[in-house]
Parts: sequence; C-alpha cells; structure tokens
Amino acid sequence: MNRLFNYLKNIRFFTKVLIILGIGTFLLSFISILIWGNPFVKNMIFESMDSKKLQIEKRHIPSGVENKLNWYVNELILGPLSERNKLLFPHGTKVLSCFVSNDVLYLDLSEEALLQTGISSETKTGYELLIKNIKRNFSNIKQVNVFMMGNEVYKTDTEKPMEYKKTVDKTESTVYLINTRLHQNT
Repeated sequence: MNRLFNYLKNIRFFTKVLIILGIGTFLLSFISILIWGNPFVKNMIFESMDSKKLQIEKRHIPSGVENKLNWYVNELILGPLSERNKLLFPHGTKVLSCFVSNDVLYLDLSEEALLQTGISSETKTGYELLIKNIKRNFSNIKQVNVFMMGNEVYKTDTEKPMEYKKTVDKTESTVYLINTRLHQNT
C-alpha cells in the first residue's frame, strides 16, 4: 500500500485525475449493474412440462434493438429455449399490436392464443405469466391490458360492468372475452 502512495506522489496531477475518474466510472458502472441489473439481460418465466413449477430463462437483448419491450414480447410469445418448458401460447400466436400509453401496455394477440395444445400453458396461465414477465422486466409498465382478437381478456379491476361473450375455440375449450373498447371516445 505504501508503494502505491509513493507511486502516486510521483505522477503528475493531470494523470492522477484521469486515473481517479477511470476508477470512479468503473465502480459506478459496476454498482449500477449490481443494483438495477444489466439492461440488456431479461428473465423469462415459463411453466415446466414435467411439473407445475416455473422455470426462468435469461435472454440477452441485442444492443442494436430500438424497442426492447416489443422485442421482449415477441421473444416471449415465440416461447422458451428449453424443450422441457411450455410455450405461453400455442405455436402460430402473433403479436398484432403492442404499444405503451401512459405507463399502460396494450397488447393484442392473434386468435391462435386461444387454442389449447399439450405443449403450451392453459390460456389463463399463459396470460398470467405474460403479465408477470412484463411487469418484472419493465418497471415503467404499471398495467398490462391484453387483447385477443381485439377483445380484452380476464379483466377484473374495472368500475364499469362488463359484458361477457362466450367464445368456443377449435379444440372446444371455453374462454370468456370481455367486450370493451380500447378508446372510449369513439
């Protein structure tokens, strides 16, 4: 330690300042990654095929991606990397629209999200995991409104009475869709 101080005494002031700034920048970056996590690494939670336990996968968002939320949602819909984890929704499910307004994510999925397959979670479980994943990875999102075929699904926290429409998909499973409008001013 004494050797370090002797070395620093002999270095010019400008060089000392540069060394201190470099070390400070490194420590600040390191501490911010420890506290807030790497912004380019996101966790994805999927249901296990073998049990009802949840499994976590890490995904690295490419640095050139402009809209990280859209990229994340599309990757989530594509499904897990592990073959032993279930898809949130069946193969073929597409994101029809995905946008944020006033800290609320509006997400519309294609009709394939309503189908039931052995390799995907049940529709309600997929919906719940979708919301859990988004809220855990994007702290700026306060609410997630999910639509399937233009109808909002599983909404329970509304002041207005909801009108339910019973829809039967191709595999005879029943899903209750709520007929609400995204924009009330129309």
